[in-house]
Parts: sequence; structure tokens; C-alpha cells
Amino acid sequence: MSTTDKQKDKLNELTIASLIVTRKNGGDFNKNRIKHAAVKAVIPMYSGSATVKGAHVVEGRQKVKRDDVPSTLKNVVAFEASVDTEHNVLFQSGVFTLKSGHHVQSGDKTGVLIHETFAKQNHLKVNDTVQLSQLGKNTMKTFKVRGIFSGKKQEQYTGLSSDFSENMMFVSNRSMSYGVVNKLGLVTDHPDKVMGELERNQEIKAHYTIENAPNTLEDRIASYNGIIQMMRWMTYAILCGGVIVLSLVLVLWLRERIYEIGILLSIGVSKLKIMMQFVLELLLLSIPAAMCAYIAGRIAISLQQEAVRLPIFALSYSVLTAIILLSVIIATSVILFKPPRALLSQMS
Repeated sequence: MSTTDKQKDKLNELTIASLIVTRKNGGDFNKNRIKHAAVKAVIPMYSGSATVKGAHVVEGRQKVKRDDVPSTLKNVVAFEASVDTEHNVLFQSGVFTLKSGHHVQSGDKTGVLIHETFAKQNHLKVNDTVQLSQLGKNTMKTFKVRGIFSGKKQEQYTGLSSDFSENMMFVSNRSMSYGVVNKLGLVTDHPDKVMGELERNQEIKAHYTIENAPNTLEDRIASYNGIIQMMRWMTYAILCGGVIVLSLVLVLWLRERIYEIGILLSIGVSKLKIMMQFVLELLLLSIPAAMCAYIAGRIAISLQQEAVRLPIFALSYSVLTAIILLSVIIATSVILFKPPRALLSQMS
């Protein structure tokens, strides 16, 4: 359940950028133009098109036919530049899935992710190079393929080859127009307040559009909430079942020790000491089992590349101790409240 909570928190962090800023004319702008004290961080994003050299785009059935497409736009791919491609919403929502290689990190100026169909058609693999020239600029840049992904997004057709998911590429925002964006995400805990105060600025209101970011991960977060709720109730059921089963076992175990209990009570040993003796015996039995469980859990979780934290183990063992204590109280309550003579006569 702890791992599921971590995954949910990570998704919440990825969807916390609840405001998206764009220019009304669809142009580029400097990310430093939008500032507010309540904005904790900004997420620069840049989407554009580029011609590819030495490779051919994937052809598909276009729903929009254009006869006026110049030759310079017939081998065009779409690219999206972000801080970290792993945190791109298309990958986090499951629309695209990384099949091989690794994601492009923020400091990687030459890395690119390409679609598996594009890679197969052009016989490209991880660590091969692709040359791209951003439309409107005369510079050709060489990128190294860091990873290959699969999937298909919702496509908008304009009659260009860049419309298709297979011709989509992802790069770092440092490699394409760093500092200049055409979309800016604002990370804030008070989106309505920030939106209202930014729109009071006449220059921002005249040239920029500020809107709430669509939460494309809402369904996945809802699924995690359902899983967490189900696991929580399962945990409660297991705890209650553990108390009941251990109490029944202890009742049978204590029936064999009625004579011992009667003698201890007759010589003046307090009921609390007798009860604590039983608790100590069970704790001594539980230590080897707990250590075996800890080692097995450490091995299993290390295979998932996650660390086992001692506080979690300590909490689990505390719960086990509470179950033992409660079970001993339930099991001994019937026997210990009888007088020693009754216990000894029952044995005889």
C-alpha cells in the first residue's frame, strides 16, 4: 500500500501544473514574461515542426487533402520539447510507452525519442543519429536516439505528415529554443487566484490566454484511489482475522497450561505477570518469523528497484505486537479470572 501511495503522489505532482499560458496569436514568447509570487515553478513547453534529413516520414491516410503543400513541408515531423520527457503527460497517461532505451533528461541537448514505426521504416535504433531542422530556421541539428516509443495519440489533421503519431519526436527544451516557449505550465496551489491576478495585467490579458490545464491523469488517479481504498479494507480484514485466529489458537494452547496457571496464581503471582509471560513467549516466537519475512521482503522489493525502509518494518512489527497483546488478553480473560482452586479442581 505504501508503494501505491507513492505512485499516487507522483501522479499528483505531475498534474499540479493547473494553469497553461499561451499567446493569443499562437506565437512564441519568453517564459520569464509570466511571473507571480504564488507560482512555485514554471514548466516550459515548446511544440513545433521540423524537417528531417536522411530519413523518410511515415505516410498515412490523411483526412485533409492539400494541393498547396510546398516541397519543404513534405518530409516534416512534429516535435515536443519539455524539461523531462519521462514527465511528459503523453507518457504519464499511457498514450505513449517507452519500448527501448531511456528518456531524454533536462540537460541532454542532443537526445531524441522517436516512434517505433518511424524507427523501423528508417532502420534506426538506439544511439543512431537523426538530423532535424526546425521550420523557420536554417540550422540543422544532429540528435542521438535515446529511446524508441510506441502508441498513438489523438491526431489533428492539417494535411501535413507531422499530423501522425508515428512522426512525433520528443526532445529536451534545451535543444530547441531554450528560454522561448509557446506554452507555459504554472505550478501553483491557488490557480484561481493566480489566474485572476494575472488577467488584471492589461498587457497579459491583451496578448496571452490563461486557462486551466486539462487533467489527463484524472482517471489513473481515480484508479489509484480505488486500489488504495480496497487495500485499506483488506488490511483491516486481515488484522481482524489475525486477532481472531490467534485468539482461538491461544485458547487451545492455554487449556494445556491450566494446571501451570493455577499453581502460579496459588503462590501469589499476579495475573498481569502471567499475562506478560505469555506475551513474551509469543514475541520470542515471532522474532525469527519477522526476520525471515523482512529478508524475504527485502529480496522481493529489491527486484523492483525500491529500498526497504526500516520504519515501515518497525511499524509492521508494532502491529504484530499489538495483535499478540490483544489476542493474549482475549484468550486469557476467561482463565485468569477464575480462582486457583477452580483451575486446579478442573484439572483434577
